[in-house]
Amino acid sequence: MDRQSPLFLAFPIGYWFGVRIRISWLFPLLAVVFWFRFGFNLGSLLFGILFGSVLIHELFHVFGARMTGGSGDDILLWPLGGLASVRPAPNLRSELVTTGAGPFANLLLCLATLPVVHSAGLLGSAANLVTIPYGEMPTNVLQGTLVLIFSLNWKLLWLNLLPAYPLDGGRILQALVATRTDAESAWTLCHRIGIITGVVLAFGGLMFDEVWLVMLGFLIVTLGIQEFYMSQLVERFDDSFMGYDFSQGYTSLERSSSESQPRTPRPGLIQRWKQKRAEERRLREEQERAETVAKLDELLDKVHREGMDSLTPAEKRFLQQASQRFRSQDGAQQ
Repeated sequence: MDRQSPLFLAFPIGYWFGVRIRISWLFPLLAVVFWFRFGFNLGSLLFGILFGSVLIHELFHVFGARMTGGSGDDILLWPLGGLASVRPAPNLRSELVTTGAGPFANLLLCLATLPVVHSAGLLGSAANLVTIPYGEMPTNVLQGTLVLIFSLNWKLLWLNLLPAYPLDGGRILQALVATRTDAESAWTLCHRIGIITGVVLAFGGLMFDEVWLVMLGFLIVTLGIQEFYMSQLVERFDDSFMGYDFSQGYTSLERSSSESQPRTPRPGLIQRWKQKRAEERRLREEQERAETVAKLDELLDKVHREGMDSLTPAEKRFLQQASQRFRSQDGAQQ
C-alpha cells in the first residue's frame, strides 16, 4: 500500500496494457454507501458502472500521454475519477491531450448511450448533475443500464472539469495559466482557485440540502489544503534541507556523506518529493528550451533564405516571444 496521505491508500489488482491498476480504499466504502442508499442490486450495478467508467477514464489518460510522447505506468481508481500516474511530454499539447483524454472518455460513453436515453424520454433526469434517475428506470434491464451509464459519466465529465486539484479541470487550468506566467505562480493561483471551488460547492450543498455536494466540496478543500501546505514545506527548504544541498541531485548528498560520515542517511519524504519535483521541472525546462531553440533556428534559417516577409504571423509571434524569453533568462542569470 501507499504510505502517502490516507486519502490515497490503495491496493493493487494487476496490470492492464502495461499499467499497474490500484484501487483506493474509498471505492469499497462507496459500494457500501450505494448498497445502503439504493439497495444491493441497484447499488451493485451503480458501483460496477462507476468502476468501469473510472477505469476507462484513467486508461485514456495513459493513452493520451503515450500518443503525445509521454508515458504512464500506474492508475489509482478513485471515486472522483481516478488518479493516473502519467508523465506528459514537456510541451503544452501533450499536457492538454493527456489531461483532457480522461473527460473525453466520459464524453464518448455519454454520446454512445445518448440515443437510448433520448428514446426512453429520460434525458432531462439523466443529465441532472446531482441526482440519479433510479426512480424512473425503464423495465428493460439493458436500457436501464445504458441510462445509468449515461447519467454517471455525465456527472463524471463535469465533475472532472471543475477547476480544482486533483481534478482534470484544475490541471488543464494550471497548464494554460502557466503559458502566461511562471510555473510556480500558475500552480499557486490554480490551487487557490481549487480551494475556493470546494468551499463554494460545500456551501451550495448546505444551502440546497445536497449532502453529496457538501462531501465533494469538503474533499476538494482537504486535498487542496494538503497540497498547498506540502508545497510550502518544500519551498521552505528550497536551497537545502538539514544541511544537504539537493540542487545537484542525490549524488551530492551521497558524495558529502561519504566524505564526512561513515553511513548515508536515507532521505525523508520531503527531500524525496522535493528532489523529484525539481528533477521533473529541470527536465521539462531543458526539453522546452531545446524545442524552442530548434524551432528558432529553423525560423532564422528561413528568414536568412527568404526574408522576414516569408514568416507567417504565428511564426513572427513565436520569434518575438522566444527572443524576449531568452533575453530575460540571460538577464536573470547575469
